[in-house]
Amino acid sequence: DVNAQDKSGNTALMGVCFKGYPNIAELLITSGAELDLQHGNGGTALMFAALFGRNDIIRMLLKHCADASKTDFRGMTARDHAMQQGNEEGAEILEAVAAEKV
Repeated sequence: DVNAQDKSGNTALMGVCFKGYPNIAELLITSGAELDLQHGNGGTALMFAALFGRNDIIRMLLKHCADASKTDFRGMTARDHAMQQGNEEGAEILEAVAAEKV
């Protein structure tokens, strides 16, 4: 099951987004991985990519319509996580998406 979650609610897509494997992320997405599943603390694959500076994966997830407005248990979006980690490029990518939806 491409959307199977571990005890913490993490999926394979979340794992490859945090570790930085864009080819595997693309394979999971094209195999039906749900982009916006949230783990136990509300984190998403997009948040993991933003947290760990995986800007190529951020772009890929957004291209496949990941929801950049999702928030975790602290009310933080992927953009907030990128900013907190000093990932300015990722924050700019996510800000552009937010601006398009206004």
